[in-house]
Amino acid sequence: MRGMKLYHGSHRATFVAHLGLCLAEDIETARHYAGEGGKVFEVEIDLDPITYRTIEGYDRETNEAPADSSPEALADEHGVDAVWFADEDPHQRRHDTFRLLTQDAVDAILSVTEVTEVTE
Repeated sequence: MRGMKLYHGSHRATFVAHLGLCLAEDIETARHYAGEGGKVFEVEIDLDPITYRTIEGYDRETNEAPADSSPEALADEHGVDAVWFADEDPHQRRHDTFRLLTQDAVDAILSVTEVTEVTE
């Protein structure tokens, strides 16, 4: 098993795994998405059963990121379960996003833990 730890920031009180889920490489990026009063979750994914690749990213002019409208279509187009792409948070800070496109990718989530404080 090759596990990878990533982070998800949300305005929701609970974590919801779904197609199109976006994950960041660091806690601070996830905090920007969560906003004040939001939650940050550490998400561990098993990379062995899924395929992924890096693709073109966020389009600032249209305010669209890959798979915003159809994760399944993007998965079919590239023949993968997930994608990495260059993205921007709500404050236009650049970062990389790992986006889950298929149910296999969602099912590869090993654990989810709420992050209660940053110790960096």
